[in-house]
Amino acid sequence: MGKQNISDDDIQQATCAVLNDKGEPVGTAWLVSSEGHLLTAGHLLGTAEPKKEIYVQFLGEAPCLANRVSWGYQKEMGIDYAVLKLDFQSEQYRFLPIQLIESASSNLGEFRLYGFGISLKYMCACKGHFIGNYERLNCHRVFRFRSEDADERGYSGSAIFSDKLQAVVALQIQAIPAEGTVFGMPLYRIADLWKPLQDISEGNAVKLNPQKRGLYIIQLGNVIKTKNYENAVYRMAFAIICNLAGEKKAEEVRPIFTPYLENSYSREVNKKERILNDFFGQHYKVHNLIQEVCNNHNGIFICISELNVITKHRGWFKRFQEDFILFFTDRFRINFCFDSSYFIHYDDKEHFQNRMR
Repeated sequence: MGKQNISDDDIQQATCAVLNDKGEPVGTAWLVSSEGHLLTAGHLLGTAEPKKEIYVQFLGEAPCLANRVSWGYQKEMGIDYAVLKLDFQSEQYRFLPIQLIESASSNLGEFRLYGFGISLKYMCACKGHFIGNYERLNCHRVFRFRSEDADERGYSGSAIFSDKLQAVVALQIQAIPAEGTVFGMPLYRIADLWKPLQDISEGNAVKLNPQKRGLYIIQLGNVIKTKNYENAVYRMAFAIICNLAGEKKAEEVRPIFTPYLENSYSREVNKKERILNDFFGQHYKVHNLIQEVCNNHNGIFICISELNVITKHRGWFKRFQEDFILFFTDRFRINFCFDSSYFIHYDDKEHFQNRMR
């Protein structure tokens, strides 16, 4: 899509409402590719365990399903995005042009966006001007804007369109109505987390092979020689990363895992706490490594083989399902099966200790 004057109608036709389970608008998404990809704010899908699919609604159309492709949310780091894929061909809609600029200033002039939401009965416009960069935690950049229209809820996820550049440069993630301040996550940061956005910005089709599927058989028999439940979960998670991303890339994140892989590692864990969810939320480099592999496959199927667990805790396998299997299934849409694996429970503490040696 070449550079041209983009009208309000162009932005409106590419913009849709994000709906909650009651069919009510709670935010905004917009079309970013000819393949039907949408960008929106990650918190609209959830801040811990995002929805796998969600309904969106274009102007004058019935609600339609969109599937989650990529997602990230870490407010203090200015990460709040989701990539969705429409469940139908979208030739009737024109996607919006984007630019991956890394810095914003008042010289960029005015912006405009359109959005839906809880307090917006119809699509509404928001206009204002660029202020500049805002650094969160000293190194995580978001763009800052000023607008008198920012008091409406529901612009989250909207495309922040630069009139000067004639392109979208960020998506709205937060507004402070009392100050008339809007914060947007720069698209260049989303491109770091979801690589196909770089191709889109260069006018290329998304480089994904829909026929490519991944089958990984992972033997964990020698991985979990530990009495520590948490330690076992982290060791298995790292083993999966080594198999999915390859040993070379896995070595890049090994320092992050090292404290958790030691036999001595231990801390009190709430039984309802999903420990990997907490870990991956803090370490986005690990999250993005797996996400990149998953984005390049139409499906990943992991067969865990030779997993033998001897435990004195009766709830081990149930916790393992919640902490480990459901985590990778919900977050990365990875499927699992088990082959030649055993979970053995011993009531006798001394017998348990002898076997684990």
